[in-house]
Amino acid sequence: MSKFKRHSRFDTDLAETGVWFSVKDELGNHYGDFLCSLIDQHATHTKLRAQRATKGRPDRQGQNTDAAKVVAELLVTLSVTDWEGVCYADGKPVEFNRANAIEYFTEETFVAQRVLEYAQNVENYQPASADDIVKN
Repeated sequence: MSKFKRHSRFDTDLAETGVWFSVKDELGNHYGDFLCSLIDQHATHTKLRAQRATKGRPDRQGQNTDAAKVVAELLVTLSVTDWEGVCYADGKPVEFNRANAIEYFTEETFVAQRVLEYAQNVENYQPASADDIVKN
C-alpha cells in the first residue's frame, strides 16, 4: 500500500460495469449501441480481465495475426459486454456473444475503432456531479 494520497481518475463502478455508447457515422447511419467498460492500464478490472484472457495461452509473438482480429478480441475481452442494434444484412438482430462480437468487430473496423476510442477515454467514466444533474 502506498503512503501517498491516491486520486481517483474515474468512477470505478461505471468503469467496471460499463457505459452505453452509440456508434453513428457522418451520414447518420447507426451501427449499434455498445456497453463498454473502461480500458485503462491502471484500472484493476482491466488488469484482471487481461490476466484471465492470457492465462495459459501461448504468446502470439512471431505469429502472423490479423490486426483487425486482435483489436476485436481486445475489445470483447476488456470492454464490450453487450450490444443493441447490431443486425445481420437481412435486418434481424445479432445476438451478443463472444464469437459474434469478434466477427463483427473484425469486419466492421470503423465501429471497432470508434468503440476502442470511447472505451479508452477516461472522461466517459466520470461520476455525475450535482452540477451535471442540475443542467439536465
